[in-house]
Amino acid sequence: CLPVIEKENHPLKFFVWEAGAKLVTSKFGIPIPASRKLVDPNILLCPLVSFDKGANRLGYGGGYYDRTIQKLREQRKVHAFGVAFSEQQSKNSLPSDDFDQKLDAVITEKNYFIF
Repeated sequence: CLPVIEKENHPLKFFVWEAGAKLVTSKFGIPIPASRKLVDPNILLCPLVSFDKGANRLGYGGGYYDRTIQKLREQRKVHAFGVAFSEQQSKNSLPSDDFDQKLDAVITEKNYFIF
């Protein structure tokens, strides 16, 4: 499945997609699955700009993954895994706010970190 922004400042929705399946351009200019079959994931692979040893994730500033993780965690056990290169690990603690959601783990090309 792939994440889709359907409404600005709302949690992401996830739609079925398989390699080679058709993508269309969303109203936000992002390629999204042509399929409108919803998926309710238990595992999220989260993009990030940086992460720290405290399970904090610095995203891209939209808050979409934080809202999504929070909403899903209110419903059930969900695992949020950051996907990064090792150089993206901050040597210092990243700033975090009350609404920021902690990661369960981060996977890099060299290592993995379980929090």
